[in-house]
Amino acid sequence: MSLELAPITIDALRHHFKSVYKLNEEQINLVIASSSRSLLSAIKSFDEVDEDENIYEKIKAISHGMKGVLLNMGQHEWADFAREIEKAANAGESRDYKEMVRQLRKGVQDIFSISQL
Repeated sequence: MSLELAPITIDALRHHFKSVYKLNEEQINLVIASSSRSLLSAIKSFDEVDEDENIYEKIKAISHGMKGVLLNMGQHEWADFAREIEKAANAGESRDYKEMVRQLRKGVQDIFSISQL
């Protein structure tokens, strides 16, 4: 994906979970923390993929899970980016997956601190 996507912000997530899911502040905090942990786990999983393993299958599975989390968070453009990674890996395409993951990491960086809640 050639577009530079805006980073995900906690304020945007708060608004999404309040307006779409009608959650109260306590629930919003829990869902944001859970989402943050899920995304952090996915990023770590990407980092742990070994070149000697079946990297395409692993990247496909990780990006599929990440896509689901991003959709639940209302982050459709980022979910589309994760879908692009998933499709490329499913097709066995030679891509700069490390760069793609770096872009994902940059986009979700702001919410990692909240995973400590």
